[in-house]
Amino acid sequence: MSVSQMKNPTERIPIIIPRDYTATDLEEEHRLAYWREDIGVNLHHWHWHLVYPFTASQRSIVAKDRRGELFFYMHQQLIARYNCERLNNSLKRVKKFSNWREPIPEAYFPKLDSLTSSRGWPPRQANMSWQDLNRPVDGLNITINDMERWRRNVEEAIATGRVTREDGTTADLDIDTLGNMLEASILSPNRELYGSIHNNGHSFSAYMHDPTHRYLLENPGVQVTSVSVETPGGQPNTLSTFWMSSDVDLSRGLDFSDRGPVYARFTHLNNRPFRYVINVNNTGSARRTTVRIFIAPKYDERNLVWSLADQRKMFIEMDRFVQPLNAGQNTITRMSTQSSVTIPFEQTFRDLSVQGNDPRRTSLAEFNFCGCGWPQHMLVPKGTEAGAPYQLFVMLSNYDLDSVDQPDGSQLSCVEASSFCGLKDKKYPDRRSMGFPFDRPSSTATNIEDFILPNMALQDITIRLSNVVEPNPRNPPSAV
Repeated sequence: MSVSQMKNPTERIPIIIPRDYTATDLEEEHRLAYWREDIGVNLHHWHWHLVYPFTASQRSIVAKDRRGELFFYMHQQLIARYNCERLNNSLKRVKKFSNWREPIPEAYFPKLDSLTSSRGWPPRQANMSWQDLNRPVDGLNITINDMERWRRNVEEAIATGRVTREDGTTADLDIDTLGNMLEASILSPNRELYGSIHNNGHSFSAYMHDPTHRYLLENPGVQVTSVSVETPGGQPNTLSTFWMSSDVDLSRGLDFSDRGPVYARFTHLNNRPFRYVINVNNTGSARRTTVRIFIAPKYDERNLVWSLADQRKMFIEMDRFVQPLNAGQNTITRMSTQSSVTIPFEQTFRDLSVQGNDPRRTSLAEFNFCGCGWPQHMLVPKGTEAGAPYQLFVMLSNYDLDSVDQPDGSQLSCVEASSFCGLKDKKYPDRRSMGFPFDRPSSTATNIEDFILPNMALQDITIRLSNVVEPNPRNPPSAV
C-alpha cells in the first residue's frame, strides 16, 4: 500500500514477506538463504568495499593501514561464519573451488533486488561453468587462461616468499602485500604479473549466465519470419529517392526590413513514402515489443563485405516504436512518415516570426522542441541511379527490458522525433543504450549475418535515385 492510499499518511503498514515465500528448505542450499540474503550482512560487505576501495584517484584513499591484511582477514571471517552456519544446518563445509573449468553443481537464485533497476539479480542454474569473458561495454576481456596464469604466479610468489615489482626488482612477500595482490588493489606490486584474481572471480561468477552479453539481445518466444519494404508503384524492397525544388519564406524569423515575403527556392533530396512489412510469430502470450529498424550499406568503399566491427558504426536508425503482439502470427506495417527519427517538412520550415524570442513565453520551449528532429526529406540516403545495395535490419526487443516509467507530462501538438530529441519534460523513451543493438562491439559475430537471432531479420534492399527535379506541391504560385 502506498502512502497516498492510506487514510493517515503517517501510518506505516509493513509488508510481511515469509522466510520461505519463494523457496523451500527441501532444497538443501536454501537452508542458508537467511544468512546469504541477510540485508545487514550484505550492507556490511558493500560498506567494507566503500571504505576500502581497490582503486581511487588518490592513492592515499586506498593505502590505509594494513589494508591488504584486513582484506584477507575480513573475507576469511566471512567464510568461517558461513561454514559455522552450514554445520548448524546439517550441511558440509563449503568446498574449495580450485578447478575453474569444472561445472558448479549447485544452482543459486538470489532473493535480493537491485534498487536502481527494480529487478532481481540473475540466477545461476545448476552445473554452469565459468566461460571466457568478453563484454567490451563493461571493460571485460578476460580468459580462464589469464586467471590460471595469474594464480600460478601468485603461488610461485608464496612458495619463494618474494614478489616481482613492475620495474623488475623483488621484495619480501608479507600478508599485507598478498591481500593487495589477490584482490587486486592499486597497491599490488605488479598487476600485470599477478592479475586481479578476486575481483575478476566476481565477474566470472556474476556473468556466468551471459559472458558475452548475448542474452540482452534475445526476446524468447518472438521470431521474425520476414521483413520487406514496399513503395507504391515501385519494385519490392526498393527505396526511391529524387530531387525536389521547394520554396521557403526566409523573411519569417530573419532580421529583414518589412518588404514582404522573401522566398528562396532550393533543391533538396527527397524520398517516396514507403512502408515496412514485418511478419512475426509469437509463441508466447500477448505482449509488447520494441521494433528497431536500421539500414546500412551492404559493402564498404572497396566494394567488400563489411566486418561487423565496422558495419555496426554505419547502421543508421530509421525508426523505433512500441508494438503490441498477439499470440501466434502477427503482421506489423509501419509507414516511413511515422518515423521516430524525423519531423515533417512543414514542421522543419515553420513560420518563426509568430513565435518571437522572448524566453518568458510559456510556449517558447514547446515551439523550440517541435523544431528538433531529422528532416523527413532526408530520411533515406541518396543511393545511386544504378541502385545502391543496402541491408535492412529489424529487431523486436524485449519490452520488459526497454520500458521506462514516464512522469505525467503535457502532450505536444507537434510530431516528436524521440529517437534524436527525446521527449519534452520526460525521460528518454528507451531504457537501452542509445543505438542498441549496435551500441557495442560483438564478441561472437564477425559479420551481420552471424549477429542475427530469431527476434531479428536482415533483408537486402536497393536505394535507387531518380535524377530528376520535381517541384514541391506546397510551393506558392509563382509570379514568374
